[in-house]
Amino acid sequence: MQYTWQYQGPHATSAADVVPPYGIYSETPAKEANPGFSVFVDFALLTRDKPWLKGVLALEALGLVFLAAVAIVLPTDCRLPPVKVPEWLLTFAIVDILQLWTYLLLKAKGYLPIVVGKETLQTVKNFRHGAVILFWLLTAFLLGWVIFGIYLVYNYPCPIRSDLLSTVTIVVLTGAVPYFFLARQ
Repeated sequence: MQYTWQYQGPHATSAADVVPPYGIYSETPAKEANPGFSVFVDFALLTRDKPWLKGVLALEALGLVFLAAVAIVLPTDCRLPPVKVPEWLLTFAIVDILQLWTYLLLKAKGYLPIVVGKETLQTVKNFRHGAVILFWLLTAFLLGWVIFGIYLVYNYPCPIRSDLLSTVTIVVLTGAVPYFFLARQ
């Protein structure tokens, strides 16, 4: 029997059963990886069982773009609060978009098997990628930012604040936490 460094399969009996070699020293080149779109393919495969999740996440992304637009277009606010409401809203939108993108990448690549559930603490303890910690730090920041926003709106009412800005801010404050539990499956 002739020995070789190439893997011949568990029971290679003919030339058709031989596994073609791949790697640096092989004659057949390895397939080129396309890292740009692999995340979207992985996420499409992941949401195959939950097609509604794609729509919910797309709706969240569009809503965050709308929040940023409202905060930029309507910057008028009183001087008293420590952070003006448009700045609070813009910060919320930017951090939530960053958290959403981190979620998509981690979930698509399988580094974040569960977000909300019984095994959440175990997932955080046994993280396989450093971005899992970033995701949970962003989540904690957003929760604290929503609590600060409630304090801001309650303790610093402003008569010159736009009605649209006030309405959008109240919708964000009441819906951010429930939406997180819905969208992070």
